[in-house]
Amino acid sequence: MKNAVAEWDRTGHTYDGIAKFGGENCTTFVQFVARAGNLTEINTSRTALPINLIPADERRGLFTTDADGRRSPADALKDPLHTPGTPAYEFKQSHPELFQPATPGDQGTKDQSTSQLRENPDGSFTEIVTQTEGSSSGDSQTTEYSSTGEVIQTTEIDGAQDNADYSTRFTAFDKQGQPDFTDFYRDDGTRDRSDNDQGGSQDWVHADSHYDAQGREDWRSVTMDDGSKVWTDFDQNNERGDRIWENRVDARGREDWRSVTMDDGSKVWTDFDQNNERGDRIWENRVDARGREDWASVTMDNGTRNWTDYDQDSSQGWSRVESLFDAQGREDNANMFMDDGRRNWFDYDQDGSKNWTRVESHFDAQGREDNANMFMDDGSRNWFDYDQDGSQVWTRVESHFDAQGREDYAKVYHDNGIRTEINYDQDNTQSWEKMVTTFTAWGQEYETDVIYDPGVVDHGAPPPLTPFPSSGPGYAPMPPGTACVSALGGTSCEPRYDVDYGWF
Repeated sequence: MKNAVAEWDRTGHTYDGIAKFGGENCTTFVQFVARAGNLTEINTSRTALPINLIPADERRGLFTTDADGRRSPADALKDPLHTPGTPAYEFKQSHPELFQPATPGDQGTKDQSTSQLRENPDGSFTEIVTQTEGSSSGDSQTTEYSSTGEVIQTTEIDGAQDNADYSTRFTAFDKQGQPDFTDFYRDDGTRDRSDNDQGGSQDWVHADSHYDAQGREDWRSVTMDDGSKVWTDFDQNNERGDRIWENRVDARGREDWRSVTMDDGSKVWTDFDQNNERGDRIWENRVDARGREDWASVTMDNGTRNWTDYDQDSSQGWSRVESLFDAQGREDNANMFMDDGRRNWFDYDQDGSKNWTRVESHFDAQGREDNANMFMDDGSRNWFDYDQDGSQVWTRVESHFDAQGREDYAKVYHDNGIRTEINYDQDNTQSWEKMVTTFTAWGQEYETDVIYDPGVVDHGAPPPLTPFPSSGPGYAPMPPGTACVSALGGTSCEPRYDVDYGWF
């Protein structure tokens, strides 16, 4: 122990009066010397009052009997360091080197502080140590002890007003004498709290909090058992659009997750794949104040992003929309799921590699494609209509519309393999209104109907307005199932099937 004192002296550590966090003080000095003598059970507060050095069965005697047979108990309680017969006084007498400056000019002599000790009605004790000289004159520390001498709490007051960190510091201790939490009070009314999980009952080891002058929590930093840290920032002044902003970084400083609670009660959650364990980098979503998911966004490792929008309040005709964006932020495709089970699909030419800008498809509740729209780069549009339920005599119809929205042509694919093509004079550059051509199942053209502007239908594309003879040398009987139209003094016949109107 003497060697320990000498070592302390050689390194310049000296007793400087009232204990200071982060500096050398009487408690650390005594503990350093005690450990050198294998005194492992010591838990003391100050050398000025080494109350916990007293055996348990002798502690009460210090406060109930005269110290030297002539002085009252009040004298011992008032200044045990200078009262003969008290353990504190005997300790000072047997270790005078602990109470002397290490070198001339050093501070920390016994005359720089006074100590008072009182017994409380419940059997506990209160110690008050006040700095009387030096730059810290006026500083004081009040320590509360249990009836058996364990430290319960300490309060330090910066009477000299030379500490920028606090004006008053309050520390609470557990039954083992370990600091539980410390509150730092400042002149501006703000307060900091440093909290320790000294019992190991929590999943964190340390927490720091800051409170404003109104007592509202401003921020909190928690160090978890695994070395990660959780930071929480409160909008106590309602200066932002959120109430609470918090995040967690792992032991290596990488952000793990983030949570933002908005003023309206909704919450935005962001999860980061900091360990590269998944195929995405960032996963985030928003739930409303009632806990219903509003939207979700997943950014993949290759830079693409999946976006899902939910109709959480059933105000839309769809339940959700799923969209995919490429690494450049351009929308690639989207799926809209309708309330009745149908689905709309949108495919975009986001990189300009196609000759169309987007394709819109519609699927029924059974997943069968009903129709599709293809919007071309030149402003024209292709339309595809499918007989997905088999209720028509055709399987699909393909139509093309020009940039002005006028139908250009259409193709009808029949169940029996026959194909009908309708060509429209959408810009009025022809003498006919539309031309209907029918192909066999083997692709051979066998019939063409031309509907002219005046309304005459020619079967087999005869010369315009030339009527079919009904008798005489040029008469040729028409096949069964035909219909004739009279116009401008002439008659023309065609089969009784029209692609626009069906059988008539």
